[in-house]
Amino acid sequence: MIWIMTVAEIITGRFEEVTVFNFDGTIKSGWPKKIVGRAQYNPAIGDIDGDGNGELIFTSFKFVNQIVDSASVTIFNNNGELFSAHWPMYFPKPYLSWSSSPSLFINKNNTDSTFFTIVLDSAVSTGQTYTSHRLLKFNINGNILSSRSYFASHDYGTLVMGDINQSGNIEFATGTQQHLSNLSVFNSNLERFSGWPQPGGGEHYATVAIGKLAVGNNLNIISNTWEAIPDGFGNIYTYKEDGEQLSWSPLKPYGIVRAVSVSDLDNNGSVELIATTLSNQGFYLYAWTFPGIPFTHEDFPWPMYGHDRYRTNQHGYIPPDEPVGIQPMNTNVPAAYTLYQNFPNPFNPATSIKFDIAKRGNVRLVVFDILGRELSTLINESLNPGTYQVSFDGSGLSSGIYFCRLQSGNYINTMKMNLMK
Repeated sequence: MIWIMTVAEIITGRFEEVTVFNFDGTIKSGWPKKIVGRAQYNPAIGDIDGDGNGELIFTSFKFVNQIVDSASVTIFNNNGELFSAHWPMYFPKPYLSWSSSPSLFINKNNTDSTFFTIVLDSAVSTGQTYTSHRLLKFNINGNILSSRSYFASHDYGTLVMGDINQSGNIEFATGTQQHLSNLSVFNSNLERFSGWPQPGGGEHYATVAIGKLAVGNNLNIISNTWEAIPDGFGNIYTYKEDGEQLSWSPLKPYGIVRAVSVSDLDNNGSVELIATTLSNQGFYLYAWTFPGIPFTHEDFPWPMYGHDRYRTNQHGYIPPDEPVGIQPMNTNVPAAYTLYQNFPNPFNPATSIKFDIAKRGNVRLVVFDILGRELSTLINESLNPGTYQVSFDGSGLSSGIYFCRLQSGNYINTMKMNLMK
């Protein structure tokens, strides 16, 4: 398996070995390293102990006489050494790590609150059908914070994370790779939410994502299902936290839906849902727009499987040359400083603010009320030349006119924003 994490490093895995290559094909110092069994799925990467260097979390499974025998979890420092004496951690038969990646949450202000999750599948019958699953949540010292067992008709995928109900706690979502009634949402203790699991339509779940596709505070759970027989079809489902579908769900593109993702394709501050499908006629790429739903990293947490440069600031694997919380849209040097009109405007409660920086220097982006009182300093740090985007949340403010001011060197510009609740 090969995982391309950045232009700087390429991480590969094979039987009993993982390796990190530099961009020029040379092996990074300290690698390769032995690992028990086969590391088949993406590692989770991040600075889990706050020392400024990235660590890698691998799950793997071991074959004995061509039979999957056991599972393990290993954490390496970025120099290839084991993270601590707690690792690797072994899980004896019948548990194995077959179909999912570890999923990592980092609390930069309190490393004791950092955790990662894994899914262990249990082969309780012959063939490739797994019915018992163990969901585990660990701290970085190897202590189990939560453990829950669930039954499903096939193996669970990666636990994706997000504050779905805006409670301040991280929730989880995942689905099984085959058969339905197994798309589920879990709370921070890995307890299944009321209203779940959900069946959808089709035979296979392919991907799960968390993000905001409707007006309101809470996030949504997005997944695609597909059925290959007889002619091949697929649906894209989007749910509320209680298991109720949104009014327009499901979407029914032509062909088998292979994958879904969410992003801001045209950099206009609004979110798009993207899907690829397969049919007898070939491949198709679909994109749906959601006017008035701003794209922010808070509302679309993680690219889900393992890492995100804006949330984990993966020093040692992703260069720490960009400020966390700001989305650099490109690195071209603009001809001039520009503060663009926020989008959407009017907004409720969140909006995106885009600006151009023509010369490296300290940048201040501040929001004021109509009386000139400073309400929020969105940015106050040095930035490289480029185009940036940052989100502003007016949840705690009343409806009215607000002002956003950009200042860098001698450049000062102010725009008016309309919060309408």
